[in-house]
Amino acid sequence: MNKRNILIADDSLVVLKALELRLKAAGYDVATAVDASEAIEKAGQRHPDLVIMDVNFPPDISQGGVTWDGFQIIDWMRYTGSATGAPAIIITGDEVEQHRESALAAGAVAVFQKPIRINELIETIRECLEGTARAV
Repeated sequence: MNKRNILIADDSLVVLKALELRLKAAGYDVATAVDASEAIEKAGQRHPDLVIMDVNFPPDISQGGVTWDGFQIIDWMRYTGSATGAPAIIITGDEVEQHRESALAAGAVAVFQKPIRINELIETIRECLEGTARAV
């Protein structure tokens, strides 16, 4: 059985490493990205089965200081076909309700507030990849 491929995009290296370690231990193939450029590049290379996306990112220095939010990154990945059909899970340091409407518009299946309850996240990922997840 092939491992399911997950892309995590967050500007926090601590969050990225913690999620990467836990998801790899749960049996997933994981790629990480710290900004929009890297997320879009890795999505194009790997065509993830699921995307975990932070909402807020600092300006993307490699792209001349352009500011992207997680919803724009997801939209661009879908527009380019690199994450078509991949469910998205939004993670944020903000209150969940602040982003629920945008998450629904982006097609997200869940929104998690940091610090993330990892067991709940892993269960949501499993449900998403099995096709049993409910919308945000």
